[in-house]
Amino acid sequence: MSGSSRLRSALYLVLTVLGVVLGSGGCRATEVWHVLMDDRFPPYSWLDGTRPAGLDTEIVDAVLTRIGVTPRYEAMPWNRVLKRLDLDGYDLAFQFVETPERREKYLLVGPFRMGRTVVMVRRGNPIRFESVADLTGLRVVTVQGYAYTADFDAATGFTRIPVNDVTLGVKMLAAGRADAMIGDIWSLSGAADSQGLAGQLLILPDSLNEVGRHVIFPKGQEAKAARFAEGLDRIRSDGTLQTIVNRWLNPALVQLPH
Repeated sequence: MSGSSRLRSALYLVLTVLGVVLGSGGCRATEVWHVLMDDRFPPYSWLDGTRPAGLDTEIVDAVLTRIGVTPRYEAMPWNRVLKRLDLDGYDLAFQFVETPERREKYLLVGPFRMGRTVVMVRRGNPIRFESVADLTGLRVVTVQGYAYTADFDAATGFTRIPVNDVTLGVKMLAAGRADAMIGDIWSLSGAADSQGLAGQLLILPDSLNEVGRHVIFPKGQEAKAARFAEGLDRIRSDGTLQTIVNRWLNPALVQLPH
């Protein structure tokens, strides 16, 4: 047999074996979902270089792994995430506080964790907080596009100072350009620590509320939403969800939804 004949025979054998493998299901295409995420919300979601990271990112990863789906993340500022919700080209997005408007427009699954919304001030500031009414007349930093609590979102007795991300808001508060900032307890404290400002800022003891965090699917994707909900139930019931949360946060201070 000539060299060219042997080469053709070897190639035919390789293609035959490959065809058997593919035909038997030994090599299957992985199902990929396009996932939108906030790139500036540590410790919950951010980019570590180019790698998606954070507590909520790990939870979404765990759910999708459990249902046999590979995520393809697209990380962007929160305002862009909100704009993308009304466009095609994504499967799910996270992490959302439930509002009537969002429940009307999208499919919400969850909550997959709870978040404590608090007020941060400069140390030595005489502000006391027991209700939203105590913010009257103050300059309060908020992050653009975030939903907080129903009473805070509806209140009008104070001046809102919108910023693009938590870190910028913490810097403004420390510099005296605002009187208070509202946000998630872990996000605010983490931003203060990362900027070396923890000694200048204080989280007031009374919180606004415990709010659940959800994922969003576009209307019409009920089957995918149901699969995600099933996967979430599975990682909750077998302890995977609690393990992920404990790795990121102080478990004594965390309340998980049941």
